[in-house]
Amino acid sequence: MTPDEKKRVDRDLLELFITDYQPFRLVEDKFKNFVKHIPGYTLPSRKTISSGMIPALYQQTLSSVREIVSRDAKSVCLTTDLWTSSQTESYIGVTAHYIDDNFEPQKILLGCKSFNESHTSANLTKALKNVTDEWNLTKKVNFAISDNARNIVKAIETDLGWKHYGCFAHSLNLIVQSALRPIEQLVENIKKIVAHFKRSTTATDMLLGYQLKNMTECGEPKRLIQQVPTRWNSTFFMLRRFLLLQEALKHCMALIERDWPNINTMEWELMGEVCTVLQPFEEVTSSISGDEYLTGSMVIVMTNCLTEICDDFLNKEEFALFNPTTKEIVTSLKNGLKERFVGVEHSKTFGLCTLLDPRFKLLLFKNEYAVTDLKRHVQSLIIGMITRDSSTDSTTQVEERSSSVVSAWNKFDDLLKKSKPQGNALARAIRELQMYIDDEILPRKNLEGKWNSPSKWWRDHRIIYPHLSEMFRMKCNIVATSVPCERLFSKTGLIINEKRCRLKPHKVEEITFLNENLDKKRFDK
Repeated sequence: MTPDEKKRVDRDLLELFITDYQPFRLVEDKFKNFVKHIPGYTLPSRKTISSGMIPALYQQTLSSVREIVSRDAKSVCLTTDLWTSSQTESYIGVTAHYIDDNFEPQKILLGCKSFNESHTSANLTKALKNVTDEWNLTKKVNFAISDNARNIVKAIETDLGWKHYGCFAHSLNLIVQSALRPIEQLVENIKKIVAHFKRSTTATDMLLGYQLKNMTECGEPKRLIQQVPTRWNSTFFMLRRFLLLQEALKHCMALIERDWPNINTMEWELMGEVCTVLQPFEEVTSSISGDEYLTGSMVIVMTNCLTEICDDFLNKEEFALFNPTTKEIVTSLKNGLKERFVGVEHSKTFGLCTLLDPRFKLLLFKNEYAVTDLKRHVQSLIIGMITRDSSTDSTTQVEERSSSVVSAWNKFDDLLKKSKPQGNALARAIRELQMYIDDEILPRKNLEGKWNSPSKWWRDHRIIYPHLSEMFRMKCNIVATSVPCERLFSKTGLIINEKRCRLKPHKVEEITFLNENLDKKRFDK
């Protein structure tokens, strides 16, 4: 086996620990018998892997990712969150989002670090600044997303002076949880029933068996779903599944001798109405929580769409027969949207993201003053770019005149400059913006049913709209939620909570960083 072949096998071995979270003791078990059939390869020891190979790959990855971020990230949007494990180990995660030279959205984990200090705003400020200083990004942060806790809000807005917005999904979660208070008792009764079926294998087998015999149209037999207190949509999933299995549940509960909470006919109907009302809120929560695409442009659009849907539920004839409790829930949802997202159309950050998303532009804005103000803001930004470009061109011309080299391509450049758009900066700014607004809307989905990419659209149109495309790349790297960090912690929890794989915090940080940032194709190349 050549040294290069051994490195490839070692790298594949490390993938078991980095992406599959296998314990290091794997190399001491029966796995040895398997590896001995690889000619010329000696399996490294557990200590070599944990103390040598993982840290070496971590440093290699760290250097590579830093180089990429330094080169490609002109500005970054940060998402951050804190989490405490069941072993009372506290961590802070920070993720950066930016748009690269090819107009592709990128997500980089900057750090998942042990955080044992008290969660004061001063300590959070220090932790966040240490991370951004380490990556030379402190002056490049154009926005930061976190939950709505006062300590982190103060750290970001007051101490660090960054633009901040509370996680959209978190705010939506609070709105829906508050709106569902009128059916708290019904939800509690359903939770008790679900809990029994989760505990009892006999009850679960009976439920699955009934579906196999009598509900074949529903496809694969389904289990009940239990609510998770911190996620409102888990309540929706629990109610929807409970309603779907209504027939099977009534049958099983009748046969099982137990003091079941009573759910009457009116409550079953109420459950169906509530699921109808919550469906669009769950859809928005799922859409806005994606971490593979930028979601900042969806905030204004989804807020206004949900408000319109609430109006439909309250005013349209087909919903006139709704239960009074359902109408109370809808009213609460509508009021919550207005209170928590008041003035969202006046946000220059979200307004710019929405305007420069070719799928939305200005279609979903309701406030005419906000639209007028946003247009003026964009025009002033374009004027600044034109002024900057003009000064750069002047410097370039002086440098070119100092050269005595006669070139056909230099003559071409001179002729090209003479054909540049005429008019003052304001006229050019107005013309470019208006031409973009009048251009065709990008359909939300293509002919294959897949979501169209705003980034690809701007990559294809950067010559037509040079200043707006640059603005998109610099200022539209905004995500609406801190979900990327929450998903990160679900992985971190898996690493440190597995009994077979208890690691020290610094090792958790290394493996989490590698898992998030290790691009196999990049390093194989």
